[in-house]
Amino acid sequence: MMIGLLFFLWAAPHEGYGLVEKNTQKVGSVSGTDQALPLGDLEEEILSLINKERERLEVPPLTMDSLTQEVARSHSSDMIRRKFVGHETPEGKTLQDRLFERDVYASEYAENVAKHITVKGAHQGLMKSISHRKNILNPHFTHVGIGIIRGKDKYLYFTQNFIKKIERMDLKRAKEEILKRLNLAEEPLLTAIAEEHTWAIYESEDVRIPVPELQVKARIFTWRGPSLEALLEKEEIMEVKGSKIGVGILQESSRKHGTGLLWITLIIAY
Repeated sequence: MMIGLLFFLWAAPHEGYGLVEKNTQKVGSVSGTDQALPLGDLEEEILSLINKERERLEVPPLTMDSLTQEVARSHSSDMIRRKFVGHETPEGKTLQDRLFERDVYASEYAENVAKHITVKGAHQGLMKSISHRKNILNPHFTHVGIGIIRGKDKYLYFTQNFIKKIERMDLKRAKEEILKRLNLAEEPLLTAIAEEHTWAIYESEDVRIPVPELQVKARIFTWRGPSLEALLEKEEIMEVKGSKIGVGILQESSRKHGTGLLWITLIIAY
């Protein structure tokens, strides 16, 4: 038996940059228009302001993501309830923890938080901060979750969660695409081994663990990454000649490596 092992690693960059915007200076009256408008309208207003800033620099607009918005609203509520303004909760939970707990699939992410009387005031304050402006204008991000909650002190508490979203995949179609692109026929026994090994590398969070001994000559590729296309761009895979293939594929989240990643094992017999 001859087995060639080639491991592909991709670690999602966990961007959590951005200082806390603690703009608590009272500006104007707390009985202004923003105190009467529904919070959903205020969230849409700040999204519009963000996208106008991005449009000026010819950066694609952000789309509101409902699941990420739930994370943002929950964090704003928590800041009010426990009287803090920051990225970490009193027990040390971070944005990464909050996204993981809500199963948000993202390869990059960042957070802005603020406390202000008005939407425009908060937005202007964030744009004046280099780190916060960098988040708002980052061209990598595709979606945002905005949560605005009104405190008993009449201030608005803002959380903006920016993400580069990873779409949820149809794994059956993903497997079909691999077979089509490599132009190989699936071998059920090899697929069973590949599927079992894919669960093993996911649970261990280590793509380097050995594959059980095979009775055929084969090349084995184990990989973790954000997209199927990123895998199929690898020349080492596309140029492999074989007769049969086994495919194991998962899309799961990991506290260590990130959310929504693909975990794949390919066993190509020749």
